[in-house]
This record gives sequence, structure tokens and C-alpha cells, in this order.
Amino acid sequence: MFIGIFILLLILKPIVCVIIYDITDDNAHGVRIAGNDQFVVYGMNLAMGFDINFAPFVPLTDCVYVNQSRDFYVYSLDVVFNNDNNTSDQLFTFVQISEQMSTQNIYFSIITVNRSLCINGNMSTATIRDTLILNGTHQEYMLLKVVPSQKYTCVFTDRFALMFDIVNNEIIELKDSYTFYSYPYPIIPHAIDVTDTYVIGVGYAISYINPNIAVIIAFICELQPFRSINYTTIIDMNSFAQTAALATTYNIANQMSIASYY
Repeated sequence: MFIGIFILLLILKPIVCVIIYDITDDNAHGVRIAGNDQFVVYGMNLAMGFDINFAPFVPLTDCVYVNQSRDFYVYSLDVVFNNDNNTSDQLFTFVQISEQMSTQNIYFSIITVNRSLCINGNMSTATIRDTLILNGTHQEYMLLKVVPSQKYTCVFTDRFALMFDIVNNEIIELKDSYTFYSYPYPIIPHAIDVTDTYVIGVGYAISYINPNIAVIIAFICELQPFRSINYTTIIDMNSFAQTAALATTYNIANQMSIASYY
């Protein structure tokens, strides 16, 4: 009797899938370093913060910010060029796309630091503006790029494509991946690059011939209006195919890169 009840309780107990964030691997899930001729920023998931090196890029200009209560796992970040070198030459801004580890909520963040507040290599405060993008929707890949005009940021993930106005701190377009692309099957982007008029990307797409297989796909999107306009696939299934399970979950062996010229 008691044995039967014990077995029943085991059967009824819900199985919880735990998402593991690899905070020890700086290469996992995305690119967390970006820079220009003004500053370089490096996102530190292990320390829950970031490290900034200001021009002229010598050790004395290095500054670290840490906030242990902020459980954001940063996937990708990019810097914003400071055009005002007269009145705001102490202010430096970058943007990032993150997943909150406790909730799996997705946030787009604009972070501004004041160089004058860096004391002995540490910064105790930063201005952070978070925008909630999705509730409780775990992503394996999230890619982010600031367009050359420095006005907008493009984000491509497993589940959505986002265009964000970083000047006015607002979402311009947020589209579900399944309806955004002109390709009829799910696309998992692995790398993107942007100009002021278009986005190019590369990733894996589930094959329409065999749903257990994914093929490499390159795609191009417009910014005005924000839409997918074309794609091409590498259809040699023997040389370039991947299993759908490995293509749709993070795997360092599937890293890709792409670049545009403008």
C-alpha cells in the first residue's frame, strides 16, 4: 500500500527543466566585447558586471562596474559612438541584450557610464535603462548590432527580431521569427551585421525536406520598413547539414561570422 502511494507520488511530481547559464565561458551564447576609438567594453557574466577601457587605452583608464544583485546573463552588446565631445566627453554608452536568469525574461538595456565617477579602477554607479522585451522565453542565441548612424539597434534571436530606437529608448518593431522571415521554416540566427539600410545574417534553418535536419542559411533584411526580403540556403545535405537538435541549441562548434561593407 505504502509502496504504491510512493510510486504514485513520484509519477505525479512535475519534472522541471533547469536552464544552465555558463558564466565561466566568455564565448558562450554570444559576443560580449565591443569597442570603437573612444572606449572598449567587456561584459562579465561571472562577476555580474562589465569592464570598460577608455581611450587612449592604457591600464590606468580601465574601470570595472559590478552589481551582484542584477542577475542578467548578457548574450551580446555593442557600443554607441559619443558625438558630443564638448559637453559630454565623460559619458559613454553601450547597449546589450540579456536574459534574466531567475525568470528567463528578455531585456534590452541602454547603459551609460560617467568616466569621472571611476575611482581607483572601480565605478560604483551606472545609468541603466531596461526595456522588457519578452516574458519567460528562454533563448539560445541573441545577436545585437548598432547601426552606423548610432540611432537604432537590431536584435535577432531564436524567437524574435527587434528594431530599437536608442535615442528615444523605445521599441520600433518587434516581430515573431516564425512570421518575420520569408523562409517557411524556423531560422536560428548565429551571426549578423548591419548598415543603415539593411541587415545580413547567417544561421541554421530547419530543412523543408527533412525536419530532423538543419541547413546553413544566409538572409538579408531591410530596416525601413523592417522586414526580411530574401535568403539563400546551402543545400548540400552531406557537407553542411546539422541535426535539428544541435542547430537549435547552443553549440560552440556551430559558431559563425558575417560582415557587411558600407
